[in-house]
Amino acid sequence: MHREMRNFRPVDAFTGVPDPRVYDFAVTPEWHQVMFFNPDFKNKGTVSARLSGDQTAGALGLNASQSYYVYDFWNDRLVGKLRGDKRLEQELLPGEARMMSAHKVETRPQFLSTNRHIMQGYRDMPGRPRWDARNLVLSGKSDAIGGETYKIVLATNGYKPVSAEAADGKASLQAVPEAEGLAVLSIDCPKDSAVAWKVMFAK
Repeated sequence: MHREMRNFRPVDAFTGVPDPRVYDFAVTPEWHQVMFFNPDFKNKGTVSARLSGDQTAGALGLNASQSYYVYDFWNDRLVGKLRGDKRLEQELLPGEARMMSAHKVETRPQFLSTNRHIMQGYRDMPGRPRWDARNLVLSGKSDAIGGETYKIVLATNGYKPVSAEAADGKASLQAVPEAEGLAVLSIDCPKDSAVAWKVMFAK
């Protein structure tokens, strides 16, 4: 269950489609969880939505003058960095539901996704990661499961990740070769814990 009394909005419900295919959960104005669904269980299908524009006409309502990272949870990959005036389009398998996290591109390191829950940080991060501009440190707290590697996908945005720490656990950093500018923070802890972590950067 969500922490708040709201749920996903069927974005294209009033566009004439027999079954909604696009669902949007606005965590904040800068962070949306977007689900695409192919209701055809026999054929592949293309699902799309405009990032900005009138929400009643099938758009996500993001800022047309900003850019957004879109990260695919189930396929564990960066869909791309899209301008807010563009359209997000994906080809889905028969009956497939695809969960994606859309984050406004910042001028400093930021988190994009986690591997713990399909809401990609909304459920498993008590609070949001914080950026210390003076010391170049991104820090946060995550609900990790003992014995399971917890991963946080980071966009470095021109900064260089130097090292990482996790209270009551082991932290490590890996670059993502297929997506320049991304890094993954991995945390391993012996028992279930709300783990405080931080990543140090250099400019």
